[in-house]
Amino acid sequence: MNDAEAFAWMKLAHLGSRLNAERMLLLRERLTQHGIGLERVFRMGEKAFGARFPEFCDPSFSKIQQASFREICPDAVQTLAALFHTLADKATLLYPTHPLFPNKLLQQPDGKHPSLLYAVGHPEILQARSVAVVGGRRSDRFTLGLTEHLAAALTERGFNILSGLANGVDSAAHRGAVLADGTTTLVLPRGILSYCPKPELVRLANWERNHVAISPFHPWAVSRKRNFLIRNRLLVRLSEAVVVMDAGNGQTGTAATARFALRQGVPVYVLHPKVLPGRATGNTDLICAGGIEFGNGKELIARLLRPVASVI
Repeated sequence: MNDAEAFAWMKLAHLGSRLNAERMLLLRERLTQHGIGLERVFRMGEKAFGARFPEFCDPSFSKIQQASFREICPDAVQTLAALFHTLADKATLLYPTHPLFPNKLLQQPDGKHPSLLYAVGHPEILQARSVAVVGGRRSDRFTLGLTEHLAAALTERGFNILSGLANGVDSAAHRGAVLADGTTTLVLPRGILSYCPKPELVRLANWERNHVAISPFHPWAVSRKRNFLIRNRLLVRLSEAVVVMDAGNGQTGTAATARFALRQGVPVYVLHPKVLPGRATGNTDLICAGGIEFGNGKELIARLLRPVASVI
């Protein structure tokens, strides 16, 4: 990893007035075209920057200069540098020009993706084809067992399993993937430095080599209500499809995640309510809204591998 380049992206993301994700993506493209790194941009004067990047207006350059904090607030840079060194042995910093930054994010049509990801584990997993598996924290034992089975079946077809490390369906999805010697991605609602995997997962034989945990938040960020929304949308943006096990009464985070996926054009596969032991009005609602129903693992695999147009 180019430490200077990584730290430059970290400064741009965390200090001063931030560029929005769309502008960050444009900057990445232009840097790639010119074959230069972001750390060099920080050293440019306004005239040189304007000549090299004419599509960026002066306010954009001001934000980049403000993010360097060379004269405005050197203490802020020192604090961030200390954090950067703390992260060096604990996490991988993925920035838009990093070779392991997820291509799926860079392909987002609305440009709304995180400009940085912090990763623990094996970030190369993020390049795999991925499916998100979501559901309730308090799902019954039958649903959790089915989740493990489905996650294992998906990994056998070459999919990486994404979920949010919550209790219930999330943990069952991670567990099922690793038990089948497949890979799994844990998308966190808090900073990477507070990442602590569940003991039941750590004890799995293949855990260390088969997982990656990622966070788009400041490394010391605590879990907040809004973070769960951001986490869930990141799950969708990283996935080829979303599998809903149990959406509860339809007013849950799981249901909101599925509805966001439908708006984004990401296929949503919903376990048929008749399979669940209890009432699952949220599953019924999602099927009515455009979700593709399935009743078992074989049916899910068949529909997932079939072109979407043929099953709607």
